[in-house]
Order: sequence, then structure tokens, then C-alpha cells
Amino acid sequence: NAEYKGMDTEKLFIEHISSHKGVVIPGYRPRAFGRMTPFNTPTTHIQIVLQEAN
Repeated sequence: NAEYKGMDTEKLFIEHISSHKGVVIPGYRPRAFGRMTPFNTPTTHIQIVLQEAN
């Protein structure tokens, strides 16, 4: 994305980085005697903001 915007990739540094809770993908695991146990998969959104040094 930085190359597309015309930025020099050698001069980039991380200005801000954060992670946020994402959606939970629901799922189930079969158990004995016809039961099921929830087996949810949490996801994470990662945001990285780069800035070009002068």
C-alpha cells in the first residue's frame, strides 16, 4: 500500500499500533452421548499506522 501511494519504504517507521477485539466465529465440538460443546474462535483486528521519516 505504501509503494502504491508513492512512499519510500526504506524511510517508514511505526507511528501507532493497536489491536481490537474482532468477531467470534461460533463452532461446536461433538461429545459423547449426542452432546455438543461450544468451541468458539475469537478473532483480532490489528491496526498498524506507518509514517515516512523526513
